[in-house]
Amino acid sequence: MKWKNPGVSLLISFAVSFTVLGMALVILQLISHSIERSAHIERANQIFFAAESGMEAAFFHHNARGAGTHFMTSHGSQSLGLDAVNIQVDWLLDGREEVVTGVLDEGQTVEVPLFWDGSTNPTQTPFVTELVDGGDFSFELDNTGISIDFGSAANELVVDWSLSRKNVSGQAQSFFPVQGSGGVCGSGTGYLCEDEFLAQSSTYFPISSTGTFPGKIFPGQANTDLNAFFDSVGGSEYKLSFLSPLKFEDSTTSAKIVGIPYQVSTSSPNVLPDTSYTVTANVTADDFQKSLSVRIPERTAIGAFGYVVFD
Repeated sequence: MKWKNPGVSLLISFAVSFTVLGMALVILQLISHSIERSAHIERANQIFFAAESGMEAAFFHHNARGAGTHFMTSHGSQSLGLDAVNIQVDWLLDGREEVVTGVLDEGQTVEVPLFWDGSTNPTQTPFVTELVDGGDFSFELDNTGISIDFGSAANELVVDWSLSRKNVSGQAQSFFPVQGSGGVCGSGTGYLCEDEFLAQSSTYFPISSTGTFPGKIFPGQANTDLNAFFDSVGGSEYKLSFLSPLKFEDSTTSAKIVGIPYQVSTSSPNVLPDTSYTVTANVTADDFQKSLSVRIPERTAIGAFGYVVFD
């Protein structure tokens, strides 16, 4: 007797086969996505650490060359190639300004070098470029909103300052202002004292390298003025330093100020080593992009000056 097979078994076989195939495809897709995600995570980590390495390169060149290092070009042409992962990092180091501004804190010493590394890229041998070769500078304080008496009713020195250099023999010298006929805070001095500082009608109270502020050169105590000291033949590596020896408080109230705004400026563009420098790193690879930027304060001296001149 003959039986005709209606094909049910075949249909069941096909259904089972397609189900298994579909499950296999889903599993393969999940595995593929997992592998792709792992690759993306690995690449993202590579991009992040590549940007970090660009910043470390900038830190290295800054620390090796000092304040005023300035490697700024369009499109980040300061580059670091990471061949093992096929990534290039573009980095920039911004260390100079035309006008250096800040706030002088209580007891803080600020140093602004008037010389810098004149090279334009990290592969170039460092060489010293001097502000004295191409311009003058001014140092100014902002008295806006400051009305306290700095802890005493007497007229006192608000900000002390000096200008240091190397002379023609390479020896360290410093220019310090001296007191005039009326003492340290009398007329005709280059000291920045309380009464005159608070009485200024203009925003800034300036000291300029073109002025004839009287002073002495240490060591040796030779008499000179600021302009002659700054423009002296053979002088190099000038550095302006200033601090406030007073407490920023009032004698009759508990009022205090945060600090004294200051600026050091020159007519030459982007030559003054800033009191902070900015490091930036950029990485673009495949579908990933990472940018990092940080501003770092320069090292500053702490303490008082070695000389105070009283004639």
